[in-house]
Amino acid sequence: MITAYHSVDGRVITGGADGVDRNALWLDLFEPDSEEIALVEARTGLDLPSRHRMQEIEASSRLSRIGDAVMMTVPVLTGVTGFAPHNSAVTFILGHSLLVTLRHAAPRA
Repeated sequence: MITAYHSVDGRVITGGADGVDRNALWLDLFEPDSEEIALVEARTGLDLPSRHRMQEIEASSRLSRIGDAVMMTVPVLTGVTGFAPHNSAVTFILGHSLLVTLRHAAPRA
């Protein structure tokens, strides 16, 4: 699922995949499928990491550059309110005027 955030007349407006464009402030990808990944990559020029790559990233490689953007992948603990806590990864990509978050879990904070 893609949630796109735009600034319109000083207000933040949310939308779906149709809002994936160069005017977006933030694109939040939650459990994206291959079509959503391809859409965001095509419209932003970014090379988004796969879920496997996000999970397997070495501690020394968690912060890197992708062209003019900075990418950071961090481990997060999810499922702590239930009986099955586990680690997941969230990737943040910050460009000149766009933030992209890529996640496969919904952390509470």
